[in-house]
This record gives sequence, structure tokens and C-alpha cells, in this order.
Amino acid sequence: EAGKFVTLHLADTGANAAMILVEDNVVLPDSGISRYKFVNLHPNQAALDLYHGTVKVASNIAYKGTSAEFTLNAATAGSWAIRPAGAAPTSTALASYSNTIPNQRVLTVFARGYTGSTGVRAPAVSLLYNR
Repeated sequence: EAGKFVTLHLADTGANAAMILVEDNVVLPDSGISRYKFVNLHPNQAALDLYHGTVKVASNIAYKGTSAEFTLNAATAGSWAIRPAGAAPTSTALASYSNTIPNQRVLTVFARGYTGSTGVRAPAVSLLYNR
């Protein structure tokens, strides 16, 4: 559709491969913040919670689901972490990724991999810069 931006995410493998089309809001946020959304591409977890530091920023996002948009203050350092939905915030994360929040950006955080796997199939948190 004219004037819309989308990202096509791929999840799982072989006969179970799935495509998830997500509309991207690429309007820049105000200075001092960045805007995010979370996409769960982790096939063997029914739903995930996403944390930045100790703050849960997306809750109970089903496999192939997308969270509502959320914002974080720029220059905030911390780790992204994914946990099974409903797990205690102090529980061991399935995966984590440390970074500092950039200023005035639009990003997608996504979970990928398989719980219990190692190497390239291990659970991971990744970031996609939309704008």
C-alpha cells in the first residue's frame, strides 16, 4: 500500500517456515527517546516477555506476534532479555543483548532461535534499525 513501510520476518525452518509481515511506523520520535516494537520469532516458546534492564517492556507476546509500540529514554544503557511469558523477572533469561538506547530512532527488537539449542540456532535477541 502506498505510503506504508513493512518488514517481512521469517521464522522457523523447513516445512514449518512462517512469514510475519509487520507494519513499521517510521515517523521519528522526539529527541531524547527511541521507539520500539517487539516481534516473537521463537517457535518453541508459546509466548515471551521482553525486558530492558529490570523493566518489562512487552508482555506475553505469542509466537509470530507483535507488541504495541513502546519508548525508552536515549542514552540508557542496559540489557535486553527474553523470558518465557510469566517467568519471574529474576529468572534466567533465554537470551540477552546489551546496548545503549540511541537517540531518536525507530527499531524492532526480535527474539529468534530455539530454546535448548546451541550455535546459530540458540535463542537470541536482535535489533533491526527501521529508521
